[in-house]
Amino acid sequence: MSMCSASTPWNGISLPGWPTRFPVSGCSFPTARSTSFSPTLPPAPTPFPAWPANMPIPWVRTRHFSWRTSKPPHNIWKPIGFRSTVSTASSSPAIRPATRWNSSRIRTAAEHRPIKRGNSVKIYFCLEGLRIIREMLQGELPHDEVLECAPARLAEVMSEADVLIPTLTPITETLLAGSKVKLVQQFGAGLDTVDIAAATRLGIPVANVPAAGTGNAESVAELAVLLMLALARQFPAAQESVRQGRVATPTGWSLKGRTAVIVGYGGIGREVARRLAGFEMRVLAVSRSGPKHSAEEDAIPVAGHYPESGLHAALREADFVVLAPPLNDATRGLLGATEFALLKA
Repeated sequence: MSMCSASTPWNGISLPGWPTRFPVSGCSFPTARSTSFSPTLPPAPTPFPAWPANMPIPWVRTRHFSWRTSKPPHNIWKPIGFRSTVSTASSSPAIRPATRWNSSRIRTAAEHRPIKRGNSVKIYFCLEGLRIIREMLQGELPHDEVLECAPARLAEVMSEADVLIPTLTPITETLLAGSKVKLVQQFGAGLDTVDIAAATRLGIPVANVPAAGTGNAESVAELAVLLMLALARQFPAAQESVRQGRVATPTGWSLKGRTAVIVGYGGIGREVARRLAGFEMRVLAVSRSGPKHSAEEDAIPVAGHYPESGLHAALREADFVVLAPPLNDATRGLLGATEFALLKA
């Protein structure tokens, strides 16, 4: 092993600004007659300042969520009426004053049921038969218990459940009132089976998974297209024709050139429109506020976009109607006898 020195410039070339010596392992450079020079050393780097103790550390966006170490990622965690975060000011997690996405205050931590860490959290799927999903969640939360319960037996486990994942099971005030539940987290976007008002009175947060960007909207959109194809192609009749050997008998008609009216142009509605474009269908959208002209909306070919007041005008042109708004008091019974009478015969 040899040591090379920059004080003797290689090949007799003066290198201003180099340090006077630097070691290089495993090298042997030819040396030449030394020439004098005055090296200029770079200034010493400024040490990185310590993070202020009274300032929270910025969260790194992560795909996974841990009760102990991470803030729920905003793209997969959408609280209803509150947002909880984990404080980094001490070693033990604490709930901070909750805020909406626009930073307006909702309620303080003291108004929610406290989540005390120490023992494992019991998370119950309120439906049986979700073994694969349950095992995947258990792998993400190895220190907690991920269980399942039949809807008929849900009242029996309310005294020990910390988190409920309702799926399609009704979560009523009667169930929540006598429980130790700290969180109701929906497996998807729909919360129509959860008594949100009762949960709010009891200080129990309710959260869901937004449709856009999670695969939920895409999955629902695919099902909508499947149902449209089954109707257009008269799938039961086509299946019976194949059973009877009448394979050359045409049934139904094509989606191409037909008009689909999508009522509710949110995450699911846009994904339906995106897929119908591949069938060369004419798509009309109806939403409460009308077109927003966002980059995402403008990228989807839509023949027309109506505000809520234009619903009847859009229905007069419809071969298919896709309902994709959230189910609530404002949208329940949105289509009735008057609206159906407007559709094409």
